[in-house]
Amino acid sequence: MTINGPASTNCQVRITCFDATQNSSMAESATFSIVMDTEPPTIELLSPISAELIIGTDFQFEWNAQDNVSVTRVLIEILRNGSADTLADLVAAGNTYTWTVCGPAGTNNSFRLTAFDAANNSASAESGSFSISDQAPIPPNTLRLLVNNVYKQQAGTKWRGYDDVTVVDENDNAVYKATVKVDYAGPTNGSDSDRTNNDGVAELITKKTKHLNGQELCFEIADVTKNGYTY
Repeated sequence: MTINGPASTNCQVRITCFDATQNSSMAESATFSIVMDTEPPTIELLSPISAELIIGTDFQFEWNAQDNVSVTRVLIEILRNGSADTLADLVAAGNTYTWTVCGPAGTNNSFRLTAFDAANNSASAESGSFSISDQAPIPPNTLRLLVNNVYKQQAGTKWRGYDDVTVVDENDNAVYKATVKVDYAGPTNGSDSDRTNNDGVAELITKKTKHLNGQELCFEIADVTKNGYTY
């Protein structure tokens, strides 16, 4: 039986039994009080949240919700620039929920979890701010290549091609002593390699040729290596 209001300090339960000829007998309980539940639940978001969530990945919510009677419902929302969208409206039978991150991408997002009891008292918990991105972060110790300059230079009757490249890590920091290997095609062929300097720059040079003037120089990065890194 669901007990409804109004509140009172002088309440009794009466039970009356009838037979087929409407003879009846009655029994009453002792006096008791009905009070209204005005105490809200409590809720705490337990899931750690990174500074950036990637679209298409799964995020698992975990929370702890309690009430003086019982928690009946948990509402999960995302706030995008302060505007709320419902992610899930759950009957309070557990304390976890998995959400697949969806767009739009943005930088001002937070989660809000609200717990309700049977009397519709409620309490909320909000996460810190995070961004949503459609691009996965670059893994640690990843080498990346920036082509700075490709040019040719004449020495007497012959020419050389020069390729200046910079090797950086996932945070765009220059990488020292990375080995860059390049293959050449076109007027020149063969390959070259160089190790990067303190600024992360490697200078790759073709063989001398008489036939570079007015022609395209083609080169392809064959590999970039450094112990402990991937390219």
